[in-house]
Amino acid sequence: MTGPVLFHRIAGTGTGEDAVILLPGLQADHRIWRAVLSILAADWRTVAVDNRGFGQTRFCGEPLSIEAMANDVLRLMDTLSVSRVCIAGHSMGGAIAQWLAYHHPERVRALALCNTFRAMRSVELAAIADRLKEPCDARDWADIQRQLTSRLFAGGALLGAAGAAIAERRAATTNAIHASGLRRQIEALLSFDSRDWVGQLSLPTLIVDSAADRPFFAEEASSLSRAIHASRRVTLPGGHASTVEQWRALGHLLKTFFGEFGQPDRSPVSVYGGQGVPRLQGVSQNRQVSRNVAPL
Repeated sequence: MTGPVLFHRIAGTGTGEDAVILLPGLQADHRIWRAVLSILAADWRTVAVDNRGFGQTRFCGEPLSIEAMANDVLRLMDTLSVSRVCIAGHSMGGAIAQWLAYHHPERVRALALCNTFRAMRSVELAAIADRLKEPCDARDWADIQRQLTSRLFAGGALLGAAGAAIAERRAATTNAIHASGLRRQIEALLSFDSRDWVGQLSLPTLIVDSAADRPFFAEEASSLSRAIHASRRVTLPGGHASTVEQWRALGHLLKTFFGEFGQPDRSPVSVYGGQGVPRLQGVSQNRQVSRNVAPL
């Protein structure tokens, strides 16, 4: 496998062969998991990454796919000498996690799929990808951010303070690299389809959706729950960005779930790494948990 070394943040209590890996969604970076990471790090060596095409991971320019991003994760695991992981993916990150679990089940102990899907067909996202093929100035970028917020977060109304913070941060990231990376991430997302094989997953799986997310994601959570026999489903309050809106509830949910299947190792560690970056030092079904927005 060739490609970039993913920028990543490691925190937690383990240096052994097991870890938790947190995968962000479309146009998000490792910071979307920051508050959840702080909970998991009490028991786990926890790694939050920037997928190829956004954040601080270099984009190599070639066509992008969910498979390529999953292989990036495998390469990072090898670099960190991690043999098996508990893995959580949010939205597009959940597609990456599904691909990993299906194609490399020997590397995955348990799986958490948060606000994600088996396949997404979106005329709006395809139109945004086409628009991003042209040069993008600050005004264009701000308009694209409004379209994305409307598509995923119902115009931000579902997210309140979290939605406003996410939209503000994204609107400030305009540059040619991010525009190109976003386009390729959208194209990769739209080409993903696990419907023919996701039912063959047999590893323990937690499926998380949100009560105020767009109906599409609740329908996909239901379909994933039916397809994956070794799964349980939990519905949280709030909208699509559960990693931010419901960080405390989601963090403890993952801590409990992964604790059933992994083997924490308790040697403290906290580093950043990646290509070109110096290293520095049981849950009830459909449980509702109160809203608590994480700082970004």
